[in-house]
Amino acid sequence: KPTPIFSEDFSWVAPWADAYGADDSVGDNNASGKAPNVYTHDTHKEGGVPGYPAFLTEYANRGYEDVNPAGESFYTQKYYLKFGKTSVHTGLKLPALDLAAATDVQLSFNWAAHMTGKGVIDNVQIVVELEGDGVCADTGEKISNPMSTTQEDGKLAWQDASMSLQGVTANTRIIIRPTVLDDSDGVKQKRWYIDNINIY
Repeated sequence: KPTPIFSEDFSWVAPWADAYGADDSVGDNNASGKAPNVYTHDTHKEGGVPGYPAFLTEYANRGYEDVNPAGESFYTQKYYLKFGKTSVHTGLKLPALDLAAATDVQLSFNWAAHMTGKGVIDNVQIVVELEGDGVCADTGEKISNPMSTTQEDGKLAWQDASMSLQGVTANTRIIIRPTVLDDSDGVKQKRWYIDNINIY
């Protein structure tokens, strides 16, 4: 397999997640798993983990952005990320890629929809959006077709996502987010998890 242009397993979130005692909600199929809010929990603020900056400082230092920071609905897990709460939705912008020229790439990641305490899987669909150069091959546009989960009610489980991106450059920023970042689609629960992002 070729060496990825970009690879992220989020193992680096361990100091903050461990300091709080974050759970592996997807792996344990536990809708009530502990997921500390990176904006509000003391363990994730400056000084929360001795020897480390605030979580969001490290997140920014690694080139990531929260696409709806005003919503403060971003959480750590053991060891991956969780986004969204009732009526507040967000996703992530990936770091810029080190590319010398326009390149066609393959993006892959694992994601899961959250579920209610009664075991109903959230009706969340995920899209990939490109800022700057390039298009999503499936649509020929800046935004991909929506991805739906095949999870059954009562089952938190990882889903494999993969898509081709065309004409990506160092100026491109890749966003992974729910289709709608408000409730205009009538869906209040669009909570989701992400792990293992790779770009080849």
